[in-house]
Amino acid sequence: YSTIADNVTLIDKSLIRGVASTTDIANSTFGLSMTSSNKGWLNWGTTSFYSNAQTPYGGTSYYIGDNSSEAPSLLFYLYHFKNLTETRDMGTVSIQLMAITKLDDINSDLQRIVITVNLSTAIYNTSEYEGAMTPGKKYELFTSTTTKITKDSSFSAYYSLYSHAENLYRTGYKHVLTSNYAFPAGTKMTLIDVSLATPRYYYYIVTDADAASYRTELSTYNEVTYPLSKFTLMDTIGANQYSDATMNSLYYNGEDTLEEYIVQIDLENANIESDVRDRYLYPELQDANGNLIISALAIERDALKFSIYTAADSTIDVKATLSNDTFYNGSNGIVQVESSLLHEEESSDVIYDTKYYEDYMGLVIYLTFEDENHVMQKVSGNTLLGTYYTINGLNYYPDATGETRIKYANR
Repeated sequence: YSTIADNVTLIDKSLIRGVASTTDIANSTFGLSMTSSNKGWLNWGTTSFYSNAQTPYGGTSYYIGDNSSEAPSLLFYLYHFKNLTETRDMGTVSIQLMAITKLDDINSDLQRIVITVNLSTAIYNTSEYEGAMTPGKKYELFTSTTTKITKDSSFSAYYSLYSHAENLYRTGYKHVLTSNYAFPAGTKMTLIDVSLATPRYYYYIVTDADAASYRTELSTYNEVTYPLSKFTLMDTIGANQYSDATMNSLYYNGEDTLEEYIVQIDLENANIESDVRDRYLYPELQDANGNLIISALAIERDALKFSIYTAADSTIDVKATLSNDTFYNGSNGIVQVESSLLHEEESSDVIYDTKYYEDYMGLVIYLTFEDENHVMQKVSGNTLLGTYYTINGLNYYPDATGETRIKYANR
């Protein structure tokens, strides 16, 4: 339920893109969503909230918490059009959650949780890049979290620039990323440009020669510049690099200037050998001579920093027990499985091992028998007709090889 201002409408976040047709629409129409964070949950989920009394929300309605000692956290996003012009309070949205903690096979503990979200807008009277950074590979808008990762993980940065009734570009203006860290050879960077109606995907892999040049640049200027012109457009034949001149002419539509993109940094093949602490990655618009024209918004610069830990790795531990060691036709048995993904911490912050982010936790179950030579063999084929495993009320059946694969968590 909500007590938002009468002239404020909450719609699906997918409908909030770019610049609204009028500033009245921009100042009154928003998208509000809630997502599961990287900590405390077994499933990824997003719930959107609407100012429609008949359909107040949509998306994920069931979030599954893990058994870690840390309280799970939720992230909230307020989506807005770029041509917002008003600073004001917009009321509140109250979200009711029912927390169900299973005590045993029959009993559960129920607790009602009410989250009150205060909505407001603020206008920065400057043309600078807004930004965010978080562990993992992201493909749409996200909020900043502490970015501490292992040496073979990944992180994402989001940058957005908007200026009304102004062309920010001059001949020779170019886009770069700047950092006080020289990414080593093997680092893969992916640029997802969502400024236009159709996203464009670019990639760049740091070569040995590039890495040597970056180290020299860092030792000379205490900063490294990564030109977007080094990025290659995906799904094209031959060299098709990012073109500043072309993109500048598209970012300015004759009335407004709009840039919006996500940069993914993948360190899986970077072979990082020493820790990296509190390094930044900022966007910049430079003139033809490399002079700074526009950079990241000052109040968001601390959020655009990352740390890499070489001695920290997450571990997966799985334990299983069987109620019976031997099964016969018509018999039943219980398999109990305990699994854990343990992250290391530094100053109470989780050091994320993001290579597990796109993996699912599951089981592979098969039965064996002892043949006449006392060798264990896998049971397969017609012998397993009628055999199945039940998890959360769903039945899972063996395949032709005798194996049953069961996904029981989304992460």
